[in-house]
Amino acid sequence: MTFYEKAMLLGLIAVFIPILIHLLNRRKAKLVDWGAMRFLLEALAAQNRRIMLEEMLLLILRCLLFGLLALAMARPLLPSDSTVPWPLVLPAVILAAVCAAVAVSLWDKRRIRWPMLFAAAALVGLSAIAAIKEHLHQSAVWRSSGEKDIAIVIDGSMSMTLEVDGRSNFERALEEARGVIRSMRPADAACVILASEGSRRVTGGPISNKKELLQSLGGLNPGAGSMRVLEALNAAGVALAEGKNLDKKVVLITDGQDVGWDLLSQGRWAYLAARLKELPTVPKIICRQLPMPKSFTNVAVTEMTVSRRVIGTDREVRIEVQVTNTGSAAVKPTSVQLTIDGESLTVRGVGEIQPNAAETVRFDHVFSRPGRHVVTAKVVCEGDELAVDDVSDRVVDVMEKLPVLIIDGAPSERALDGAAAFIELALAPKALPDEKDREEALLSPEERERRRRARKKPPEPDFLVVTTVVDAPDVGTIQNVRDYVVVVLANVPMLPAEFAAKLADFAERGGGLLVAPGNLAKPDFYNNWTTSAGVPVMPAKLPEQRRVPRDGVALSAKTFTHPALAVCREKNRVQGARIQALWELQPDERNPDVSVGGRTDGGRPFLVERKLGRGLVVLTAISLDHHDSNLPMLRPSFLPMVHELTYYLAAPALEEANFRPGTPLVLDFGMRLGAPGRGSGLKAEYYSGYDLRDLKLTRLDPTVDFTWKRGSAAPDLPEDRFSVRWTGQVRPRFSDKHTFHLVADDAVRLWVDGHLVINDWNRLSDERAKERTSEEVSLEAYKKYDVKLEYYEYRLDASVSLLWSSDRQVKQVIPRSRLFPPPEMTQAAYSADSLPGGLGEKDVLDVVTPALRRAPGTLSWQDGSFRLTFDGTSSPGLYCVLLPPELQGFVSDRVTSRGVPFVVVGDGGESRLTTLTDLDLASLRPHVDIFRAETPEDVASVLTGDVPGQEIWRYLAAAVVLIVLGEIALTRWMAMKRRIHGVAAVDFGAEAIDVDQFRTRARKLLAVDEDERREAQTVGEP
Repeated sequence: MTFYEKAMLLGLIAVFIPILIHLLNRRKAKLVDWGAMRFLLEALAAQNRRIMLEEMLLLILRCLLFGLLALAMARPLLPSDSTVPWPLVLPAVILAAVCAAVAVSLWDKRRIRWPMLFAAAALVGLSAIAAIKEHLHQSAVWRSSGEKDIAIVIDGSMSMTLEVDGRSNFERALEEARGVIRSMRPADAACVILASEGSRRVTGGPISNKKELLQSLGGLNPGAGSMRVLEALNAAGVALAEGKNLDKKVVLITDGQDVGWDLLSQGRWAYLAARLKELPTVPKIICRQLPMPKSFTNVAVTEMTVSRRVIGTDREVRIEVQVTNTGSAAVKPTSVQLTIDGESLTVRGVGEIQPNAAETVRFDHVFSRPGRHVVTAKVVCEGDELAVDDVSDRVVDVMEKLPVLIIDGAPSERALDGAAAFIELALAPKALPDEKDREEALLSPEERERRRRARKKPPEPDFLVVTTVVDAPDVGTIQNVRDYVVVVLANVPMLPAEFAAKLADFAERGGGLLVAPGNLAKPDFYNNWTTSAGVPVMPAKLPEQRRVPRDGVALSAKTFTHPALAVCREKNRVQGARIQALWELQPDERNPDVSVGGRTDGGRPFLVERKLGRGLVVLTAISLDHHDSNLPMLRPSFLPMVHELTYYLAAPALEEANFRPGTPLVLDFGMRLGAPGRGSGLKAEYYSGYDLRDLKLTRLDPTVDFTWKRGSAAPDLPEDRFSVRWTGQVRPRFSDKHTFHLVADDAVRLWVDGHLVINDWNRLSDERAKERTSEEVSLEAYKKYDVKLEYYEYRLDASVSLLWSSDRQVKQVIPRSRLFPPPEMTQAAYSADSLPGGLGEKDVLDVVTPALRRAPGTLSWQDGSFRLTFDGTSSPGLYCVLLPPELQGFVSDRVTSRGVPFVVVGDGGESRLTTLTDLDLASLRPHVDIFRAETPEDVASVLTGDVPGQEIWRYLAAAVVLIVLGEIALTRWMAMKRRIHGVAAVDFGAEAIDVDQFRTRARKLLAVDEDERREAQTVGEP
């Protein structure tokens, strides 16, 4: 306890006023030996104890009256961060006054007088020492060195939108921030930081202009995420380092929700403390905690998951939406709505949800087209007080095809006898041929197509996975392994060194590698197979010999911890599987990149995984054919296992579109040559003149769909009379007869698979662009065909577009995903100076945030790829990158009507209003000087160098009033009891009194104890 008006403590001397009056009146009392009165006073001695108690109470009340009045005028303060408990000081002073009053009241009783006086002195001394110690401590803690720099950190999290008593906490935070700014002295400086998932400095460094500071608060709004306290305080420290004043303060205005405080990350708090100690003075952090509602109603979409990472158009996918009741009462949501690309699909009702409970709503959906899709889940509930968390977004990439390369180490002409046969059949099932199919197999492709159409035979199923089987001796014919997403080595003895190096690089760049060694595998090759950096490729070593159990080995489903084996663990689908031969794999389980995902009944590793760069390598202990086990014969287990392994290995190659908040975002537009499973465009050579000789520029064009203004085709090209040659490969989606279309102004010619299918090269005119159409060309799905297109511009307008169509393919410009540059083309064949559409090496793109504001993102050209860097991912929600037309062709499979979407996923804990406790803040004090301010007055006190706390003079003043009333009541009661104002009637009876009897009675009365007689003589003293 400390005091604002310490001089008024001298008023405590007034406590002795009643005591002095009592003592002085006691000396004026005289012993009167007047006959009748003497006997009357002695008769009152029997009432002495009651009278003494009354007088003692009266003296105590009068002493307390003056003591509390003096304390109230001294304005006592209970510090918020007190080292001395207030019950030790104030009650001690009051008790000292009581002891003094008792001692004076019983002055003649020495056994009571001196202990009471000693106790009063001890209590006064103890109170004085405690008050002095508290004063010195508080002065040392809160003293200010003068002008100061203040960092005002405003909590911009989603929970700040919650209303308390008709106002949101964010509005309260802004109001208190204005109060802090107005209380600044002229030389003080301040800066404003809005803290959410990321911290944004609103005003830059500390400034002294109050008007500018107040204006900066006008356009602030809370976000939809959580406040990251460590990042916010670090940003405050960086801002304070730019200030010029010595004293540093941080005012953190928050609702006190514990999400984002990272209380268990003591190492991060220690790092922040080290950063703050680099400032001239370590800043005090003033945590102003705003009130939270005691009860509220809220439901939130806290999670949305998709059953598979790899999604195609061939089968349905399950989308699960988790709805959580984070309020304090049971609620019954009206509905849960799922929207895909703006189209509402299904609305499902939800039953009653208890507080802190969750319900999961499941939706099954088949995506009709590949590309990027925006999935939105929304819960509708009446009375929801926090509507921001009712909606959650995800971005889903649907693959057009998943190319898988299977290298067969034991090829066979017999059906289902090769090492890759069962794997191929599991990934891309094919119907057994009938008699007519065998006849058609001997016909030409054109005749087969004519007969198929005549009998209206349905087209082959459009499976997501497309397999390519290559015999192990023919791996040299594989032009680019990065045309595939997953590579399977099926009982391959060994690989050529050059191809093994390519395959290791493929895995490091994000590709998936599945190795199923059989009896032909060479342990020396696999055990010594490393990357260019010397990292082993295999997740386990193969021993010198395989083990061939006599009675076979069973699989232990309960040990299947690998995600791809979860489907086999359910209902023990591998029951009945017997292994006749296996490799006893020797994994290094101490390596964090290596893990065992399943074992046999004897504990031997069955499946081992290694993280290799960005990709994954999975090794099985058996070959996935019928020679090592009967597993391929068990369709309920083998088919889903092979599929899930393939999808799992393909996942790292997919681009991430859902990000955690607050992290710098890098979007690679996937233009790297030979990106797995995705085209990158055609090689474009621009020439001056019509003869394709004077080369000016070489670059990669994502598509052929140009309408150039005069002089804008490419740098260093003339406005007219220039030519272009596009070369590369085209890969169709469907097995069908395709028709190619050229819309051009002026001359064009086109070769497909080495055949000239369109030739309109010699006609040059001033007419507008016209369409040229080829004859039908039979193409097989997912097979690459060479294509070459030449174009010549004569004069005036310049345009050229390459399109295709078929029975199953709508007429459209051939997209980038279907076009590939020549295999021999390298990244060095083009440079940043030859970017399409005149884009520079660095440019700025607009990114639309969830608040529908535009923020700048940096577009750069790195390693033959467009890359967008964006740091403004502080708020969860849906973002869209707005692309200029020149870039849309490069990412055509990801462009929606709103741009290239991506999502920042919020923290579901923000919807749960769990506040900080004193123990939470106490755990941080070893690292930072943090103080919880209960009121705005506490904040002002800290900033001005005063001691924050609660003044209690009002309570003392109320106690003074009560004591006055008590003293009046006690005095009145005593007067009425003693009948001071009453007149007693004396009756002198006529009856004679015996003198001897009177004398005997008087002697008895005079025999009263001397001490009692003296006490009786003092009756009547005030």
